[in-house]
Amino acid sequence: MERSDSVGVAIGKRAGRSEWRIRLGMQKVCSLRVQFAAVNVVRVGGSDVRVVNGLLWFTFDDNIWKAGTAALGNGQFGNILQDASHMLKSFMRLKATFGRRETNKRTWGKWVAEIRDPNRGARLWLGTFNTSTETALAYDEAARKLYGSSTKLNLPDDHHHRSSSLSSANSTSSISLLAACAGRQAEARAFFVFGDSLVDNGNNDYLATTARADSYPYGIDYPTHRPTGRFSNGLNIPDLISEQIGSEPTLPYLSPQLTGQNLLVGANFASAGIGILNDTGIQFLNIIRIYKQLEYFQQYQTRVSALVGPEQAQRLVNEALILITLGGNDFVNNYYLLPFSARSRQFSLPDYVVYLISEYRKVLERLYELGARKVLVTGTGPLGCVPAELALHSRNGECAVELQRAASLFNPQLVDMINSLNSQFGSDAFVAANAYEMNMDFVSDPQAYGFTTSKIACCGQGPYNGLGLCTRASNLCPNRDLYAFWDAFHPSEKGNRLIVENILTGDEKYMYPMNLSTILALDSRT
Repeated sequence: MERSDSVGVAIGKRAGRSEWRIRLGMQKVCSLRVQFAAVNVVRVGGSDVRVVNGLLWFTFDDNIWKAGTAALGNGQFGNILQDASHMLKSFMRLKATFGRRETNKRTWGKWVAEIRDPNRGARLWLGTFNTSTETALAYDEAARKLYGSSTKLNLPDDHHHRSSSLSSANSTSSISLLAACAGRQAEARAFFVFGDSLVDNGNNDYLATTARADSYPYGIDYPTHRPTGRFSNGLNIPDLISEQIGSEPTLPYLSPQLTGQNLLVGANFASAGIGILNDTGIQFLNIIRIYKQLEYFQQYQTRVSALVGPEQAQRLVNEALILITLGGNDFVNNYYLLPFSARSRQFSLPDYVVYLISEYRKVLERLYELGARKVLVTGTGPLGCVPAELALHSRNGECAVELQRAASLFNPQLVDMINSLNSQFGSDAFVAANAYEMNMDFVSDPQAYGFTTSKIACCGQGPYNGLGLCTRASNLCPNRDLYAFWDAFHPSEKGNRLIVENILTGDEKYMYPMNLSTILALDSRT
């Protein structure tokens, strides 16, 4: 919920975000994120509402809000609701795949259109069409919105004038999900995060543990320029996913601010240092191990049920996006922590990986039991290539062989296990994110992504700045965007952005069986 003091329509980018928010009217409003497969202009009460970058934002003034919540079937709000459903359903059937920025005819006889967003560099799916003319018109309309009226178009202006009446009729139906907005105060999809330091938003700041990122220069590029508990110079992977789904960043579950309406945004349960196994990270003392995170998730649902009722709480969880990142610490901070660790004496590496996968399956099954239905599961990155491992094991900058072998064994078995789980539950509830390939793209060719190095951490000490965490006494690079790694283990914000770009739009090399854009476009909430 937010307030707007302006009258009419205000269109602008949110600070630090790539999405557009549209405001209509004034005073108390219900903000609504809607994922679209096209760029349109619609009319609501005589005002333009623009669908840009695939996201549509509505707000309603007090009068419409009261009328709508009082009687959905009557008056202006009811008419909007009635008109909304038709176009939404057709849009949601479109599969959000990404390809060339031109119009094409696919083998199944439909025409498709895609365009590149100049602000984000991502390709936007505009839809499927019956004729090449319809496709060209859709592309041209999107091009004008994104590039301006002087951009080169496929068709001359007279085609656009002749099609305006049809376009207007279709666009009027593009309003959607308003019924859900009336049913509860905020429609933005909830987001939940589980895992380790790659995704921890600050839970460990509330714990007596050595696994903390609560001092400068952590957070040096965060909007507040202060440490937040994130193991990053700025935003981490959950923050950047929140941007893409039109949500505020998830608060740590242990944060005192996670109360009331903030609960509806979701929560971050992650804790630096943890792994799949309970004995992983024991040297960090007090951390939130994965089954405790799941216990907190169950506790969260009880709190939300008290706020909005059991039915709405269950719906919120079922429709939520969930990210879980585990596995790396089970090698770095367990199996390979000491030359003769307890786990390395108990298992050969292949047997240890099999054991990890079997234990991870139990975690994901429990997550499903707790209502998770849209879960991104990341594999391990290139464990042997992080500055910490280079500092310990590398003479000439080559990746540590044993840790790379561990990742090469773990990740394929994780994908197989996810496929098995999806077959077991009869749906694609779990999606495998290939963090290894996402990282290796810029680790193996940093210059292609604007980095000067992927071996030396921006902040640290010792060889490759890879010994220990980042502190006030550490070496600190002046330009974090030139470094793939922020500290000994964690990517820089720029590195995280590259990872999330693949989560959002990557093909099956990176995301299987679908990417995040497809998940959003195929949202079944209608």
